[in-house]
Amino acid sequence: MTENIDSLTGDNTTHTYRVPTVAEALPALRQIVETKSDVDVPGGLPVDLLTASAIVGVYDQVSQRHKDRMDAMDLLTGQTFAFKVHEFARARARGDR
Repeated sequence: MTENIDSLTGDNTTHTYRVPTVAEALPALRQIVETKSDVDVPGGLPVDLLTASAIVGVYDQVSQRHKDRMDAMDLLTGQTFAFKVHEFARARARGDR
């Protein structure tokens, strides 16, 4: 499923971005992590290093079944999923869960 989002920038112009799936964006996300620089993913959506690192880090650690699920997610859903998994793992490491 691909959706479009509109973003209002500081100069009051609207940009429309196509939100790619995690599978479509993964090569660009890996490039962001490797070069430590912000890069637009397919569809023109800008992604920062923290977001790319979280998604790639979680993707690399989950089972193949969950990778298949993440591949089908749109990038925004994948981002939310990655941050939730990351927060859960941190809580477990601290002994909170």
